[in-house]
Amino acid sequence: MKKAVAYERVSYLRKKEDDQPDGYSFETQRQALIEYAAGHDLEIVETFVEKKSAFSPGRDEFERMLDFFRANSDVTTLLVYKIDRSSRNLFDYGMLVDNLGVDIISVTEDLPNNSAGRLIGDNLAAFSRFYSAQLSERTRAAMLTKAKSGVYPTYAPMGYVNKNRNIAIDPIVGPMLRDLFIRYARTDDSLQGIAQWARDRGLRSRYGNVLSKGAIHTILQNPVYVGQFRWKGKIYDGSHEPLISVEIFNAVQEKLHRRNLPRPAKHKFPYRGIVTCGYCGCLMTAEIKKGKYVYYHCTQSKGKCEQPYYSQDKLSQRLLDVLEGIRMSKENASELMNLVLQDSEEVQRKRKARRIQLKAEEKRIIERMDTMYEDRVDAVITEEQWLRRDSQQNTRLQMVREEIARTSREASFNLEAVETTLELAQRLPELYLRKSHEERARALKIVSSNCILTAENIDPVYKEPFAAIAKWRRSPAWLPG
Repeated sequence: MKKAVAYERVSYLRKKEDDQPDGYSFETQRQALIEYAAGHDLEIVETFVEKKSAFSPGRDEFERMLDFFRANSDVTTLLVYKIDRSSRNLFDYGMLVDNLGVDIISVTEDLPNNSAGRLIGDNLAAFSRFYSAQLSERTRAAMLTKAKSGVYPTYAPMGYVNKNRNIAIDPIVGPMLRDLFIRYARTDDSLQGIAQWARDRGLRSRYGNVLSKGAIHTILQNPVYVGQFRWKGKIYDGSHEPLISVEIFNAVQEKLHRRNLPRPAKHKFPYRGIVTCGYCGCLMTAEIKKGKYVYYHCTQSKGKCEQPYYSQDKLSQRLLDVLEGIRMSKENASELMNLVLQDSEEVQRKRKARRIQLKAEEKRIIERMDTMYEDRVDAVITEEQWLRRDSQQNTRLQMVREEIARTSREASFNLEAVETTLELAQRLPELYLRKSHEERARALKIVSSNCILTAENIDPVYKEPFAAIAKWRRSPAWLPG
């Protein structure tokens, strides 16, 4: 007796299983699969039940089924009620048939077990994909039409319920949410305080979760509570009843904006965040001595550290070594630029040659397919031979065309960026000495991600491509490579 796997699916788009059209419920599918197996000498060794749409890849039970087939090479048959129960996307269908070699048997669609049946199955899967895509497009269009007419197009937000094809104020949660808006607008409570206030009164999300500070922040900015709503990036005037007044909503937005404004820093310490202590790995911070002198020192987050204090001017002078580590002469920069130009030309030449090869291959495959079709018409080859060879050539043609598209998209060298990098490597040390501390810090951030300071020694961690330049500085013989 041949072993088989049964796969049952109803769409997650339905509210409940009973809403499935006649012939698609789990009970109907299961009975049909069992009866078919009994009548065709098949043993169902495993059953997978899915409650999601087959339109998109990534279904949990489907993935478990793939794992089962991979682990049980002696099981190569899949029973489904209809082809579209197994897949409405070609990726999943191809995974089963092409990658795993599974025979898909539709118990309600009498498909022959040969290449013609495979061709019909392929077309059914493609049409199922088309149907799902078309259904999705119609759904989106219908929801957009509802939005334009002022009807909230999806599940009601917190504080509302879906009613009469629109939304209406939730008689329980709505008043609580109104009080939340009013409290935030008319008190000094922070978002954290409002979150605690909501927890104390039992205000929960649709799924019963405690409202976090972030969730409340999102709620307080939602225009749905004043009779408008966002849909696909646009604001629409809704026909539903507002939960709060425009005045309350505007007061909330003003308070949120005021709290989110960045606090002005009392003092700017440009090198803070750039330098790390080489003794303990903590960041270097800064403070002002005697009201005007800036000193940098280890934060000592891990305990007392032997790193000494540095005045801002002294630290700035030590950090000059970071830029000196990538300095290039005009001659070396010119030599390196020539190497890049040569490499760029070589890459472009190879890419152009490869495109010519691929175009020639594309033409040969098309000619070969035309010849095979004529052989089929003239009965030189059988229908089955033609279907198999045509499928193979179609696969090869698709691969060739994808590579042609990929080589056309590949970016060339950004020669302007290379030239700018080499110019910086030549000029940054001189520019550094003529700039303010803030501008010096910006220059350091361009070339490095961290500078490790150990007493008088600076060990920079360069960003690319400056790391490569620093490597050459340490070993000039590296340049020709």
